[in-house]
Amino acid sequence: SIASSSACLGFEVKYITTNGTFSPERLITLSRHALKDLAHADMDASLAQLLTHVHVMHVHDTMSLVSTLQELEKECELATKQGRGVPKVVIVDSAAGLMSCDVG
Repeated sequence: SIASSSACLGFEVKYITTNGTFSPERLITLSRHALKDLAHADMDASLAQLLTHVHVMHVHDTMSLVSTLQELEKECELATKQGRGVPKVVIVDSAAGLMSCDVG
C-alpha cells in the first residue's frame, strides 16, 4: 500500500479514516512484503519504526473531514515556515463512504 511503502521509507503519512477500520496489524502485514529483502532483525526494527510515521485521524462526517483537511493545511504551512518536514502522503479512507452517508 502507499501508506506502508511511504512509512517504510521514513516519510510521514497522515491516514484519515472515515469508518474506523484502520488496522495497524494490516499495515504491518503489508509492510512485511515491502521489507521482504531485509534481514529479520532489520525488518523488526523497521516495522517498529514504521508506525511512528503513520498518524491516524478519525472523522465521522463530511464537515469534520473538511475541518481536518483545513487543519492539516495550516499545520503544513506552519511546518514549512519553520523549516520542518510535512507529510508526504495523505490518505482519506474513504471520502465516498462519507458523502454517501451525507446524501442518503
